[in-house]
Amino acid sequence: MLLLVSALVVASVSAQTAQDKVEMAKQKATASYELAKKKLQTSQHKVFMADSLIEVGNQMVDEGNAAIKELNAERKDKVKEFANERKGYNKFLKSDDRQVVAQANADIKELDKRSKEELKAIDNKLKEAEKKVSKGQANIEKGKSQQKPAEQALEAAEAKYADVAYKYEQVTGNVAETFGNAFDEPKKKKDKEKKKKSKDDDEDDDDDD
Repeated sequence: MLLLVSALVVASVSAQTAQDKVEMAKQKATASYELAKKKLQTSQHKVFMADSLIEVGNQMVDEGNAAIKELNAERKDKVKEFANERKGYNKFLKSDDRQVVAQANADIKELDKRSKEELKAIDNKLKEAEKKVSKGQANIEKGKSQQKPAEQALEAAEAKYADVAYKYEQVTGNVAETFGNAFDEPKKKKDKEKKKKSKDDDEDDDDDD
């Protein structure tokens, strides 16, 4: 009777130990899975940010260059307009009538003031457009400098996640999250291993024959 009780106790302890090991394995697999998932999401975000910088930079360059082209054309037209207007006033400077000459000088003075203000306004807009182009080019360069390292890190994170997620499913029985076609999904890995195992089994059968 005593031996039976002792055997039951040992069996119970062994069962509990085995259960504890399974639970620890699940916890370890889950922790590794969550960490790999977080790293994958972080890597995806970094690639997204690099791509966004390039996209936004190109847009800024295009918009800035378009504005520069438009403003230069506007400035050219204004300069021509002011020059023609000044020619009209210059004719009156040759008049013998002092009042006419005085009025022409006053009109020219007003024209010079107005042309200076309007051209300055256009020049300020040109500077802003040029700044936009420069900032856009800086964003493109920054994005390109981040893009390759981010893509390499993502590739590594995808491979790691596929491996860890597969083990997580095997140990816990849970289904790992997928992120579109961004990485080799655990299911694909399982299917691949099944095909390989089936092929190996077939080869073993052939050898037996």
